[in-house]
Amino acid sequence: MPKQWLAIAVIVVAVIAGYSPVLFNFFAGDDFVHLEWLAKAVHNPELILRNFHSSWLDINTARFYRPLISIFMVVDYLLWGTNGLGFHITNLGFHLASTVLLFFIMRRLARQFNDDGSILMPASAAAIFGLYPLHTEAVSWITGRVDAIVTTFYLASMWCYIWYRQSTAAGRLPARPAWLAGSLVAMLCALLSKEMAIMLPPTLVALEVFVFQQRNIVERKLKNVIVHTLKYTCAFWLLLGAYLVARTLALGTFIGGYDNSMTIADPESFARTWIHACRMLLVPLNKTIAGVSTPLAKVWPIPMFLVICFAAYHAISRQPYRWIGAFLFSWLVLSLVPVYKIFAISDDLQGSRLAYLATVPLSAFLALAFVPARFRKFSDLGCIAFSALTFFGLLWNNQAWAEAGKESNAIRAGLEKVYSSLKDDPQVLLVGLPDQLDGAYVLRNAFPGITETPQFSRDVHNCLMINSVEPVLPFGYCKESLLAAGDRVHIYGWNFAEGFTPLHPDKRTYAGEKFTYRSGGKGSFEFFFGSLPCFTTDFVKVHYPENKRMNPEAWKIPVFLEYSNNLVAQFDPRYRVASNLDKQNGPQDLIFSLRSVPSWAFGGDSHGFRLVPPDGVTANSANIEILSASALMPSISFPNSGYLGRKGFIHLTRSHRSETITADATKVPGATGVVFEITNPNQWFPSQNTNSPTPTMTEMQLPHTTGSITLDRKIFPTVGLYEGRAWAVDKDGTRLGVAGDHIVIAVDS
Repeated sequence: MPKQWLAIAVIVVAVIAGYSPVLFNFFAGDDFVHLEWLAKAVHNPELILRNFHSSWLDINTARFYRPLISIFMVVDYLLWGTNGLGFHITNLGFHLASTVLLFFIMRRLARQFNDDGSILMPASAAAIFGLYPLHTEAVSWITGRVDAIVTTFYLASMWCYIWYRQSTAAGRLPARPAWLAGSLVAMLCALLSKEMAIMLPPTLVALEVFVFQQRNIVERKLKNVIVHTLKYTCAFWLLLGAYLVARTLALGTFIGGYDNSMTIADPESFARTWIHACRMLLVPLNKTIAGVSTPLAKVWPIPMFLVICFAAYHAISRQPYRWIGAFLFSWLVLSLVPVYKIFAISDDLQGSRLAYLATVPLSAFLALAFVPARFRKFSDLGCIAFSALTFFGLLWNNQAWAEAGKESNAIRAGLEKVYSSLKDDPQVLLVGLPDQLDGAYVLRNAFPGITETPQFSRDVHNCLMINSVEPVLPFGYCKESLLAAGDRVHIYGWNFAEGFTPLHPDKRTYAGEKFTYRSGGKGSFEFFFGSLPCFTTDFVKVHYPENKRMNPEAWKIPVFLEYSNNLVAQFDPRYRVASNLDKQNGPQDLIFSLRSVPSWAFGGDSHGFRLVPPDGVTANSANIEILSASALMPSISFPNSGYLGRKGFIHLTRSHRSETITADATKVPGATGVVFEITNPNQWFPSQNTNSPTPTMTEMQLPHTTGSITLDRKIFPTVGLYEGRAWAVDKDGTRLGVAGDHIVIAVDS
């Protein structure tokens, strides 16, 4: 027993050390949305109760049922106010609870197969899970606690269920009701935390089949397996059914989520995304920090491969662990089912929180590599070495969140300084604010929460952040209206070293200046103009002549145009736009859209462009041309739609059920009509002003180059946000030029 608690203490200390760099980060991204809601909820408890019979936080753009998360948020707010340290401690506390619960679950499973002599395997599972580098988004980000909390209750329910079943098998009848009740209560808490808990009953079925019914399986008594499994898990299925009914009544739909759909629009992209996410699940290093050439990134796959091989060997060759391994693999698969449609982990680990629950069975499976063997010291040293590797990986990934916390705090201080010189609440645009840093969220979804009390000295309602990754605000559509607004709109650019500095739209237009170019090596070219105003330069066409060598797969990879100006001092892969090659070899005309890129528009004068083709595409030279927006895309308008008006938003409600927009494509060569396309609910066009069509919910035809299109509420299947944009088409219906500026259609209840 002393060894058991000593092992747990060492693991807990190591986990706390791994997350210590981010405890004082305070708030970032969606955290500010919660703070805005919390400030209202503590004075109006009805808002808290509404979470139990309506969508989470009353958000219509994403239908989730997570009332218990709001309860924990309220408790933290009452205890800590706007001191983010307490919120981070809560996150870490749930993560530690899951870590300890996994230790005891693996301990009980080992005892089920009469292996009660070693704590190495359960300690390995707990250490790997507690220190696994993939967890930074779920633990270091306050809003990421959703996954940490549901996992804790998920494991608590499973632990109670194992006690219930083992006490039943041992004939200790007084223990049965208490452990069963505890398991059901924990499952209810998990369901009220996040939808992923719907997989708990199937996981308990797998536990029954591979652990508690394994003797009947061996003896091929399948009837006994089915009867006993249903007997012991039926209460959990009934609870799940009741939850689904209550959730459907609360949300008004059975599916919910981001787009209220279970279909996959692009199976090929879906497969690629899953393959990449699985790769990141096993090699969970932030590539934007580490890079493929760093020692950590090079070393990690080798021990991971060895650990997987040893774990698989023990799971296959050693009888007790064969059943545990089968259960863990089933659990891993089941934990990914609820996120099958959105299971995407980028190189910078954005989206990694979706795999948090899946890392529980993964860590437990990896721990099978360290079960007691002939060479006991080898297992001990292997466990210590692999745990140390995960610890350093965790510290490495947390660098991004530590830097994001510093940036977030600096931005809040900078905003206070800006508004100390502004009277009342004027229109303010902020350019260059980071959406995220190396995958760690800074200001994603942070407005308006960051500009209202309690985070701000006063409530500000007319301050907006615009950047190239902000998919909602139609910056391209509002662009010209900013020129007309003049001094009524205050524009500031952000730089971490200098803070906020004033910016102004430049009314100058391209005057036909000549450009010079030079080779940048490996097929790239750099273009330089004498004087090219950024704000009024919307599109760049690059004529790419006959290339000498063409990789057959290269056409699938975009060509990038990097830019530099007064805001972007030098070429940087973070500041670029893309265009796609045609499949055939030969000359290519590539159109690059800069129209909807704020860091370009407010950059004053261009300092130059760099064209970066895919590997295997080379050319001797290239030509560049500046194109006007009217020659490539239709314009659309509706009353009071400029920046000082409705900012490109159309609101459809039960009382205001329709809106008419006007389209004009007369200046697009070859155009004979217009197509207006609309996205699925709460989904955004993947790129703005593109020449590549994307799957959409619906299309509306206009048979002439000018005319009106009526948007009626009945064509929208559910409440939420939609994006719409127009294309010019020829007499055959072929799309011409590029997609027009998008607008936002908000369908309210």
